[in-house]
Amino acid sequence: MAFNLVAGEAFAPQMTMPGVIVTVAAVIAANLALTYWLSRYALRPLLARLVARYGYAVPRVTRENALTVTLLAGEGVIIPALPLWRGGLLALGTAASLVLAALQLRRAPPSTARRGAAFAAFAVATAGAVLPWVTMFYLW
Repeated sequence: MAFNLVAGEAFAPQMTMPGVIVTVAAVIAANLALTYWLSRYALRPLLARLVARYGYAVPRVTRENALTVTLLAGEGVIIPALPLWRGGLLALGTAASLVLAALQLRRAPPSTARRGAAFAAFAVATAGAVLPWVTMFYLW
């Protein structure tokens, strides 16, 4: 959503806002498809061979055997610094998103009010992505 706002501001005069939204959605879908293909078909066999060299196997996760960190903790597998790592990665991702927003808004029209409103929209979109993770990691 936040990327749509910046792309819309930058490309709407040439492509119209609906064109920008469709293009951004298509690019994000292509990115997800490419990432899935790379991880499933290109890199998994390499990882499987590397892990097999050391006598292990890459687990095959299905609905029947899917485990989460919470279930692992219930089984006695403790990851001591997990809350710290989760919080640090979440804070790093949030800060990176907001820095990216600020850098993109440098190129926006010079109106301070418009830049402020756009940055607020970025912050709301970022919060929408971060708050479910905070809820799951720390409150649930």
